[in-house]
Amino acid sequence: MRTLETVMSSIDEIVELYESGEWIVEGKLADLHKSLAINVYFLTKFQIEANKKFNGLVYSSEATSVARARAEAEEQVPELYQCRKIIEALKNISISMTHELNILKQER
Repeated sequence: MRTLETVMSSIDEIVELYESGEWIVEGKLADLHKSLAINVYFLTKFQIEANKKFNGLVYSSEATSVARARAEAEEQVPELYQCRKIIEALKNISISMTHELNILKQER
């Protein structure tokens, strides 16, 4: 089973390779896009687990308000916020990769 750290490391490598432009061949870019999509899947699984943990903490909290219970849960489950933000950013990178692939196909 993959850990959050290995998934994040793999995503970092993919993004850095994409940013560098070393993928200039269509096949390499398609492979990068595929790897990114697979890692988004695994990251989403971590997000789901973090959300379950977060909700459990909120509902079992003895805080006097829901806002306080949520704040406490956010402190205890920081990976939920991390996963949300990274998945959001990866959507834009995936869209960019798709546009690049379309441009490369048109140039053929």
